[in-house]
Amino acid sequence: MQYTHFNMKGHCVPVFVSEGGIGRGAPGTQPITLLLNILGGGNGGNQYTTYQASASYVTSEGEGIVLMNSELSLFDLASGGCPRGTGMLSGGRFGATTSATYTLTDWAYMLLWDWHGVPTKPADGPDPTAPAPAAITVHASSMRGRLFKGFPAAASAAQAADSADGQKSGFVAESMPLLAVEALTEYVGRQQPLPEWADTGAIIGLQGGTSHVRHVTETLREHGVPLSALWLQDWIGARHTTLGQRLWWNWELDTQLYGEWPSLRTDFLQPRDGTPRIRLLRYVNPMFSDVVSAGRNTSDNQFQLAYDKRYLVNGLDGASPYLIKVASFDAALLDLTNPAARTWMRDHVLRQNVLGQSAGQSAGKGEGSTGAADGDGHAMTTDALATGAMSDGWMADFGEALPCTGILLHDGRNPCVVHNLIPIEWAELNREMVRNAGVEDEVLLFFRSGYTTSPGVAQLFWLGDQLHTWDQHDGLVSTVTATLAGGLSGFTLTHSDVGGYNGGALWLPQLLFGIRIVRGPELLSRWVELCAFSGAVLRTHEGLLPGKNAQVWDETALHHFRKFAKIFAAFRPYRRRLMGEAATRGWPLVRHPVLHYPTDAVLLADADEASGGSGRIYQFMLGPEWLIVPVGQPGATSVRGYVPDDEWLPLWCGPDAPSVVRGPGWQHLPAPLGRPAVYHRRDAGSAAEVRRALQAQGVLGDC
Repeated sequence: MQYTHFNMKGHCVPVFVSEGGIGRGAPGTQPITLLLNILGGGNGGNQYTTYQASASYVTSEGEGIVLMNSELSLFDLASGGCPRGTGMLSGGRFGATTSATYTLTDWAYMLLWDWHGVPTKPADGPDPTAPAPAAITVHASSMRGRLFKGFPAAASAAQAADSADGQKSGFVAESMPLLAVEALTEYVGRQQPLPEWADTGAIIGLQGGTSHVRHVTETLREHGVPLSALWLQDWIGARHTTLGQRLWWNWELDTQLYGEWPSLRTDFLQPRDGTPRIRLLRYVNPMFSDVVSAGRNTSDNQFQLAYDKRYLVNGLDGASPYLIKVASFDAALLDLTNPAARTWMRDHVLRQNVLGQSAGQSAGKGEGSTGAADGDGHAMTTDALATGAMSDGWMADFGEALPCTGILLHDGRNPCVVHNLIPIEWAELNREMVRNAGVEDEVLLFFRSGYTTSPGVAQLFWLGDQLHTWDQHDGLVSTVTATLAGGLSGFTLTHSDVGGYNGGALWLPQLLFGIRIVRGPELLSRWVELCAFSGAVLRTHEGLLPGKNAQVWDETALHHFRKFAKIFAAFRPYRRRLMGEAATRGWPLVRHPVLHYPTDAVLLADADEASGGSGRIYQFMLGPEWLIVPVGQPGATSVRGYVPDDEWLPLWCGPDAPSVVRGPGWQHLPAPLGRPAVYHRRDAGSAAEVRRALQAQGVLGDC
């Protein structure tokens, strides 16, 4: 999954799971990236650092390759040669490497001469239409992989309409690239539909304790915002650092903040006023902080327990835990190569503490069923309270922090061989636990890190920690590229934090320079508009500095957020059909338009003028029927978008509704705040269904 580029031709791409980085070189946020890379061990990242790395690629001709190796690999896609400097091989803050690491063994090397694709080089360079070589190197003594190709069924070979210049650029339901993704996901795995309740409304990220949670929830309910869950990441307690609000990584309920958690859960799952049920979600990661030494009063220090049992990743002395600096505190990694550590994490930490299900309690599929529904008629497979659980899912964070050097693993393997596998192991451990607990169909788990075969084990991904900015490197626009790129690797069910996560203030008195990044109301609203269409779920986040950021429950934001939460809910039947396609064919919910207009030269290039194209494609299709062009800059009332070769009708209706547009070509589309550029193909079967739902909710008038 790449966050800056979609068309990777002309690039050398390292496939190494890491943090994405903060700023990632965005000009508007410098010198943040530079300083973090120098002082923070790679925290700033670069244009290729990614939380979800897949050792695979798909060509515009519907061909591809996927590696089975777990070691670092470099995909040289006609870049002219991959550099070996630390700038290329270092990851974000976690997983950072040094060039010395890559002299330990020989590199396996393969050269593929039949690389197809549209160039991103200027026209005055080499022949832009000629196949270019693609070279793959792997930090191992051998390379294992699979070649694949999409094969259309004879009965479904759709024909593209002829465009004005005689080239076929019209709609294709099952393009060769889309069929290649289907072939790829036969190996990497396919994400399955989410629990029925997960996308019935918004998932609200909240912190601050029971009283604050009740107050904000009541405010949202009074204003008619459809809600499916509350995500309370500070259920373990919050610690305040110089870099913002962080959490106590001890994985036990903070009874001062949430002493009323059982009644909170009962009240939201069994509301007496007839309002829809609301689920409660938590947060966890595979690291432990010594909270007692940091002044935390607890009788159950999980760090000490894991240390005593030798469940933590050790340093080279084999006796002391390897500590990683996180913000302003240290943390140790669970050694997932240790079977005993895995069992303890699964049964004690995840099941008893995070899920909150006591030993011996469970509810298998169908057990405890009461025939109840989640407020708007969606049947539940298992009654949430009957399971004995205290939560309905969680953010399963991190997974990319295992270093390549300086540690010893329980099973003796080379850490560089294991590093990319940890996200898969972490997701599998969570899935194994919920399956054992009998709540697999009811619990929502969402992950940040991933590797090639993660789609086969991870339920849902989120796109990591974007800045509160608009830019295409680490802001709002970058989430569009990441969603589209991930879809080509089998990451079909994704979403981003509404409004982003990272922010803060930096002041350098020696240089008389400062930078302040907080989330304003307009950025928040535009991010809401984007996520209402781009996410498998609609989940908000307060951000790193909750008190300084605009929030969706602010008086100025409530009306707008209610509208788009209702729009998200109205698309649910269509989105559920797309989830079915994701599960059976591996097709992403959100698609680059080239997947349905595969011979359109502009879409194939997806490049700016400096790189030989006519503009980047910062827009997407939701399935095969809807086209969304989000606003990616402040103060805009229109947006430049590329309209594919079809007739497109606007979602909005009324006397001031946008006009029907016809492609192919770039057009300036009206997009005032609250009415983003959303269109559907004239023959879209879902359009009438969506409009009826929105009219019933009062979002649309008569059309």
